[in-house]
Amino acid sequence: MMNRLDELMARLDERHIAAEVGILHDEARGQYRLKTNVVADYREYEQLLGDYCTHHHRCCSPGRGSLLRHEAIQEAKQIVQREYERKGLTPTDAFMNAQSGVEGGARAQLDLVADALKARAISLYVSQVFDDIVSPVSREERVDLIRGLIARIGQYLPEPITPEEAPFYANDYTDLVNAYVRGLRNMWHLFRRR
Repeated sequence: MMNRLDELMARLDERHIAAEVGILHDEARGQYRLKTNVVADYREYEQLLGDYCTHHHRCCSPGRGSLLRHEAIQEAKQIVQREYERKGLTPTDAFMNAQSGVEGGARAQLDLVADALKARAISLYVSQVFDDIVSPVSREERVDLIRGLIARIGQYLPEPITPEEAPFYANDYTDLVNAYVRGLRNMWHLFRRR
């Protein structure tokens, strides 16, 4: 029988996460075809973002029903805005890139939306894995489990977290989950650039 730490490591393995969550999101992105990599105006830009966001949700969450048009547009625009602001750019820059084809044009904007939706789904999956394996045990067992996990994955985390911090994360592992997901995302982006 697998112990809890081994089960946690198995379910947090990037290949397992890809099989459970990632591939579905990658396939959703791959199935959406653009007629052109540029948009004529802002209305077309919003429509494209909304259509893609709706498509992605339908592919990855078929039992949930459809997003309303304004929900899909706003969700996609907020994702693009957040990603552009991280680069010190504005939503206007995003639209202008989609209109001109610069910096990957409209395709790159859809990739941003797809990556963000995928990252959110992975974060939810990882949170559920923690809830399934870590939550039901005693505090002492949680500390030992988190300490063992940090010892195994610590070098992959984007910020240093040491096994000595396990008691802190045993009470609320949200930050640890988020750090792990960021680490995975950073690793995927690194491999994608090569």
